[in-house]
Amino acid sequence: MNKAPVIGIDLGTSFSAAAVFLDAKQEAIPNKEGHRITPSFVFYNEETSGISVGTSADHQGIRWITNFFYDAKRIIGRKFNDVNVQKIKNNEHYRFNITNDPEGNAVFKLTHDGKLTHKSPEEVSSEVLKYLKESANVYLGTEIKEAVISIPAHFSNSQRKATRKAAELAGLKVLRLITEPVAGALFYISGGTKVDGKVLVYDFGGGTFDVSIIDVK
Repeated sequence: MNKAPVIGIDLGTSFSAAAVFLDAKQEAIPNKEGHRITPSFVFYNEETSGISVGTSADHQGIRWITNFFYDAKRIIGRKFNDVNVQKIKNNEHYRFNITNDPEGNAVFKLTHDGKLTHKSPEEVSSEVLKYLKESANVYLGTEIKEAVISIPAHFSNSQRKATRKAAELAGLKVLRLITEPVAGALFYISGGTKVDGKVLVYDFGGGTFDVSIIDVK
């Protein structure tokens, strides 16, 4: 029995995507709607146990805006009193509610399935990862269990740990966390371009902008 392939996942602030390396080439994995990128949106139905991800979440979020979550990557692995979390909490652009758990971590407050509850950024992000995993299962015709996930170069240890936890909640074993600039450089080099020496990589993301110098030998 052939081992299931390992997928690569870009868990982005605004959009997320998955890809696989098959037959000596990279291939983007379409989601359940046939798109190769998925908005990093999650919607929890206030009255039922239903959860929607991506475009579907965007459409349904209009009904209960405080149950519509996005930009979880900006909050994952951070404490409630973190200056970045407080900026989001006090920004009227963000309609969801942020509070703290007993350990002081930032969590989302919402009503789900008729009950007042809290969801951590890891739990919200896990729904996006789960959606990408399920899409990969369908596209590749096998159960995906392992992944490599890209993260911003500046992510702290707590943010890296939280990203791993999100993957575990989605049923994925993380073989490696790779910084986004390095992932971009590897993709460029794998296309056959010969590079020798230092390379300056710019990663323009929806929520982060990384610049890294990579020494290729």
